[in-house]
Amino acid sequence: MLRRILRRAARYGRKINLNEPFLYQLVDVLAQTMGDVFPEIKEKKEYVKKVIKGEEESFNATLDRGIELFEDIIEKLNKKKKNLFLVKMF
Repeated sequence: MLRRILRRAARYGRKINLNEPFLYQLVDVLAQTMGDVFPEIKEKKEYVKKVIKGEEESFNATLDRGIELFEDIIEKLNKKKKNLFLVKMF
């Protein structure tokens, strides 16, 4: 469930041109704010940052590949559409 939340946040970040990992940078603020309630956040802050950054990088790579594949498919469909149009003309 947490991975889903992180990925959704990363996707929304990309909508506002945050294309590089950014969520991991919030761990410091989270540890400072919630560290008294959840002391393990303070204790494992660097590990949490590393895991979140890795997840963001992995998801960004997946998104980039998906977007590239989608654009290739659209380009091929547009070419077929043009070819089909030319065939109908003649």
